[in-house]
Amino acid sequence: MIVDNGQGYFVGDLKHLAFKKVAVEKGYFTQEMLATHYPKIDLVLANSTTEALRFVLEGKAHAYVGDMSAIDYAMRSNDLRGLRFSGQTEFLSEHRFAFSKVSPQVASVVNKAMASISEEEHDAIFNRWIGVRIHQGVEVKTLMLYGALIGLLALIFGAMYYRLQREIKHRKAMEQHYRHLTEDVLDVIWRTDGELYITYISPSDERLRGFKAEEVVGTHVFEMFTPEGVEILKGQIQKRAKLEAEGVSVDFVRFQIQHVCKDGSLIWGEILSKPERNEKGDIIGYHGITREMTEQKLLQEQIENLAFYDALTKLPNRLLLTERLQQVRSNSKRQQHYSAVMFLDLDNFKSLNDTHGHSVGDLLLCQVAQRLKQCVREVDTVARFGGDEFVVVLGSLHGEKEVSAQYARNVAEKISESLCAMYILNVQERLVEHRCTASIGVVIFDATKSSEDDVLKHADAAMYKAKGLGKNTICMWEYQ
Repeated sequence: MIVDNGQGYFVGDLKHLAFKKVAVEKGYFTQEMLATHYPKIDLVLANSTTEALRFVLEGKAHAYVGDMSAIDYAMRSNDLRGLRFSGQTEFLSEHRFAFSKVSPQVASVVNKAMASISEEEHDAIFNRWIGVRIHQGVEVKTLMLYGALIGLLALIFGAMYYRLQREIKHRKAMEQHYRHLTEDVLDVIWRTDGELYITYISPSDERLRGFKAEEVVGTHVFEMFTPEGVEILKGQIQKRAKLEAEGVSVDFVRFQIQHVCKDGSLIWGEILSKPERNEKGDIIGYHGITREMTEQKLLQEQIENLAFYDALTKLPNRLLLTERLQQVRSNSKRQQHYSAVMFLDLDNFKSLNDTHGHSVGDLLLCQVAQRLKQCVREVDTVARFGGDEFVVVLGSLHGEKEVSAQYARNVAEKISESLCAMYILNVQERLVEHRCTASIGVVIFDATKSSEDDVLKHADAAMYKAKGLGKNTICMWEYQ
């Protein structure tokens, strides 16, 4: 029989104890059978049945597997309360007598004696070990009370056995019904224990990721995701723990995460997860649904690119530029640093379009975009403002305005030098050589005193001043 502490789900049979700690007597038949037939069970060795049962009560083991008569005797002899029969195994322990070959007549006598025991005597012996012992010489009233208790115990054990059998049949029927319901569903239905080891996953996962259910059950959920996905999942767990520590109960959560397929490819899945709790409200597992959304994710990224990025150069557009500039101003306020914005306009760009066509002009704009990105830091922003105009945002430069201005001028000179180099434009197997310069307006700003519109307006004005000074020039905006 299987005995647990009465908490959580009904165990049923040994396969549901995979990766669980199970107490057994050291050196007994049970240890050998479980180690041979159920190697995934984590055995906790005890010196006696009583010690093993106490391991279960104290939480040192999830369950105990042993002989029913020994369990009953140990529980009654040591007043072990709170335990329950939570399943049975396929193993039977049969007891036999051994006799010396020197005296074969002894075996014959004992066999005859055993055969002569009537059914009533057999039941009396059985009840002596599975039930309450009745001593001679007790009062009739006490004898009747003990007799009632024996009958009650018999009813309890009978009910437990019947309930166990019915639970096993019901569980098998429900599992079969559940399997029929999930086999044809495109979404993946899953369940884990409290430590995030997978205890069930529907066959849909094989269609989704290529893994058979038996390859996934027993593994940790982290193995399903990319490293970035694992961090997302950890963040969700920490977020739930924080909210519940503040007294906010969290039910279903929904998040998107990248999954790893058997062939090494990656797909996106939207997970809807809910915790399973015991009577105390502690989380003992999770269950939920995973829906594949790779095409939807790609479509979302395409929509985002169309909304925030220039289709030709792939640089941020005006909308994203405004958002990035707001972020730079917020960081500058917090760090009390100056920042800079550059407004660039290509000189004589119209003549290139007029001479060679817009396709050549587009190639030039793409090469300009690449050169601009190579001249600034990764944290800086290069955006296409429109036509042949570009904006560069240098965030959080320095606490001193002069130092920030010198850094911005150095970057502007680097950009000017890079843009002046020869361009080789390949159009329909025709190479076009072109040299291009830019007029650059630079503004150094204090985020506490200037708005986004003011900064862009001043940088634009400085750029037009640079054009007026003869093009291919850098002009710094001076606040009055």
